[in-house]
Amino acid sequence: MALESTLDVEVTDETVEFTLRVRNAGDGPVDLQFRSGKRMDVAVEHAETGEMVWRWSEGRMFTQVLDTRTLEPGEETAYEVTWESPSPGSYRARATLAADRDVAAEATFSVP
Repeated sequence: MALESTLDVEVTDETVEFTLRVRNAGDGPVDLQFRSGKRMDVAVEHAETGEMVWRWSEGRMFTQVLDTRTLEPGEETAYEVTWESPSPGSYRARATLAADRDVAAEATFSVP
């Protein structure tokens, strides 16, 4: 199993959009098993202090459902979440896939 992941960050006037891309770089299919409606999570901290400032899943509820997504060799899937009205500053984000695989990606960004 060879899963590769990247975290894309797009800053707009009023939001920050996060896209976690997961690609099967292996030779065989990979099953991703989810235990709820949550597919990913993003945690954002101040780049300078490490203080947590936002987590996408905080305060949310998710359906309890078992689901499997199979990625064929070379296939990619993407999951997106949005941070509304962020404060100006420099940040570090870590996105994690909410499946039975250890998949995560990080990115740094600034909000003007």
